[in-house]
Amino acid sequence: MLDKSLPFFDFIMKRPAGSPIPDYPLLDGFHVVNFQLGDELDWAKIETAVGEFTDEDLALKYFTDKFLSVLTETEKRTIFLENSGGQKVATATAWWDFKGDAKVPKLHWVAVLPEFQGLGLGKSLLTVITKRMVELDKNQDFYLHTQTWSSRAVKLYEKFSYFITDEKNIASCKNDHYLDALSVLTKLLK
Repeated sequence: MLDKSLPFFDFIMKRPAGSPIPDYPLLDGFHVVNFQLGDELDWAKIETAVGEFTDEDLALKYFTDKFLSVLTETEKRTIFLENSGGQKVATATAWWDFKGDAKVPKLHWVAVLPEFQGLGLGKSLLTVITKRMVELDKNQDFYLHTQTWSSRAVKLYEKFSYFITDEKNIASCKNDHYLDALSVLTKLLK
């Protein structure tokens, strides 16, 4: 969940090429499934439940506009964790963005339904999606765009060798406030 009691600063994190991938196996009763047309409703539900959107209709519109126009890529790059009852409980996307004219791999829209948080599913999800990124985008530096409100996720990203970078202009993030973000998070991440 987002911690909106913290000051908000968005920033970029970077994972250097060749960094080891921690192996957090899936819990019994959970498995990975790739996105299929129709799963956008589950994506919207998960992302809204964690506070990324104010309602599912906005989340669904975002997903439709951003991802359905490139369905083949979305099917390869968006994954879910599903429980034994067939409920999608977590999602992540191995997407891309641009740094100037260069296309760079980007970890995108990582979320676990609140009622399933604290079980270690986020770690397993990151193991799977990081391996997928290496498979799809080879051994490049990976990026992600996040915010101080996601301090718990930042701790998890650090386990996967991501660090707050001063690099500028990855997609829409100018990254002008990375020092402010560091100041807020350094106190929390010790």
